[in-house]
Amino acid sequence: MTCKKGATYINKYGDQDISKCKSNFENKQCECYAKMNTKKPKEEQICGFMENGFFFHCDVGCCNDGCPGQCPGIESRPPYATATQGDTATQGDTATAVTIGANAIRYTIYTIFFLIILSTLSLFVK
Repeated sequence: MTCKKGATYINKYGDQDISKCKSNFENKQCECYAKMNTKKPKEEQICGFMENGFFFHCDVGCCNDGCPGQCPGIESRPPYATATQGDTATQGDTATAVTIGANAIRYTIYTIFFLIILSTLSLFVK
């Protein structure tokens, strides 16, 4: 089985799907990258590309015959590269980046909530 552009394959949900590569990915160097923090880099890969320090997902059909772990029946092989902790993987079909600063924003919001709760509780302390 292959995930070559135009081929029919069974996706991760068990549904029959046609492999495609949207035009916005055709000029990108989509390769099979090992997933972050995987213990099986030869078996768990995703199709994507690196640009300006960020990792973007490509459509399944953009990577030659498909990537091991993403396309059923693809034999394990060494990945093109490994997306590291500093790289950001995005979800979905569009190439949108979630910046590394997203964690900083989350912690800032947590800190604000903590300070609000703390200031509210201090009103009741005599």
